[in-house]
Amino acid sequence: MQKLFKGLGWTLGILAIIALGLRAIILDVWTIPDDPILDASMAPTLSAGDVVVALTRGTPTFGELVRCPDPDTPGGYVVGRIAGRAGDVVETDGVSLTVNGTKYDGESACPESTFFIKHPSTGNEVKIHCDEVVMGGGKHTRGSSPKGPLERKLRHEVREGTVFLLSDNRNFHDDSRDFGSQPIATCQRLVVRLWGKGGWGDETHRFSVVR
Repeated sequence: MQKLFKGLGWTLGILAIIALGLRAIILDVWTIPDDPILDASMAPTLSAGDVVVALTRGTPTFGELVRCPDPDTPGGYVVGRIAGRAGDVVETDGVSLTVNGTKYDGESACPESTFFIKHPSTGNEVKIHCDEVVMGGGKHTRGSSPKGPLERKLRHEVREGTVFLLSDNRNFHDDSRDFGSQPIATCQRLVVRLWGKGGWGDETHRFSVVR
């Protein structure tokens, strides 16, 4: 029995060392800050206060959700979905997205078709519609609101070494429509939400894959 406990102790110790090594080399655990603009822009996929894991190695690709340094706030981050890579022609019209002539629009409603966010400027509740979009072989949720800011049509050719970011909340956004394309080398893929702002007891948001 003593040998068994000793063996388990060694196994747990080795696993802990591996986990710490992975975190130091390829993973970063990040608590999303309580920023009203960032919070609104990520809905319905993530929320302020969520604890997420970012991959610090590898190159993110089309359709993946990433965090990148905020070009307007030193030390801060923006969160967006890669909607265009070098050479792509990205066109946006309201909530609609077209890349190289292919349109990426809602294909089905979310299980919860509506939800509420706080307006990033006024703090008032705003009703958001939720649907699901297929991009890059994966499906993600998209938020939209007829009461969102008016959008102008945009056509953007993505420069070499950069990506075009699009907020999952298409209307209340903080993305490349606001600050242009961003260096891909600075962006990190978000892969797992460990738990939500409600803590470990919030089963709905605990240990979920970021889509």
